[in-house]
Amino acid sequence: MECRPFYQDNAAPIWYGRVEGMQPVNQKLYVYGYVTSKLTENYQGELLHMEFSMQMRAKNADDEIWNYLNPDEPFQDISFTCDGASELCTYFPVGYIPEINYEMYDVAVQVKPNDQLVGLEQTSVNFHIAWVSPEFTAYQLGFRTFFTIASLLILCFYCTKILCRVPVQLQRQLTFEQRGALSLAFLLFLFNDPLYPVHIYQPSFLTFALTEFCSALFISALLIYWLRELAGFRPQKAP
Repeated sequence: MECRPFYQDNAAPIWYGRVEGMQPVNQKLYVYGYVTSKLTENYQGELLHMEFSMQMRAKNADDEIWNYLNPDEPFQDISFTCDGASELCTYFPVGYIPEINYEMYDVAVQVKPNDQLVGLEQTSVNFHIAWVSPEFTAYQLGFRTFFTIASLLILCFYCTKILCRVPVQLQRQLTFEQRGALSLAFLLFLFNDPLYPVHIYQPSFLTFALTEFCSALFISALLIYWLRELAGFRPQKAP
C-alpha cells in the first residue's frame, strides 16, 4: 500500500491500496501493518503509540456502486518499542475478510499523527494487503481430496469386513473396540471434510460451522475411545 493524501488531508496521512481480479480461490483477505526504524534512529527506547483506522470497500467489475464493508470503524491504538537490534519494530493485524465475495477491494488506513512519530525521521509505518494464492488453494483441494478418498476406502473396507462377514444375529455382540473403530472410521471421513470444495467456492456460515463441527466430533470421539482403552489397563485389586 502506498501513502498518499487520499482525501487531500496532509495532516492525517492515509495509506491507500487496491486489489483487483479477486476470486473465491483467494479465500481470504488480510491487512496488516508494520513499523520499521533504522538502527541509527535516536528513539531512546521510549514507548511509542499509534492510532489508526481502516476503511474497506468492495465491488465487482460490472458494478457501479461501491459497497462499504465497515463504515463506522473506530480508531485502534497500539503501543510498541524499537529495541535497536532489528529494523523491524513491530507488526500488527489491521483487518481481515473471511470470504471473498467481490472482485475488487479498496483499503484505506488513516493514521493519526502525533508528536512522537513526527519526531522520528527514520521510522516508517507500512501497511500490506495479502491473500491466499490460487496455487496454495489447489494444493489444499488436492491434499484434502486424496485423504477424503483414502478415508472413504478405509471405511468401506472395514464395514465390509465387520458387517458383511459377521452374521446378522451376532452383529449386536460386537466388542467396544470394533464398534469404536467403525465409528472412528466414519468420523475420520467427515473430519477430512468432503464438502471442502463447497467451502472454497461457495463459502457461508453453514460451511464454516460444518467444518468445525465435524472436526470437534472426530477429536471428541477419539479422546473418548482412548480414555476407554486406558481405563481397561487399570490394575485389578486382589480380592
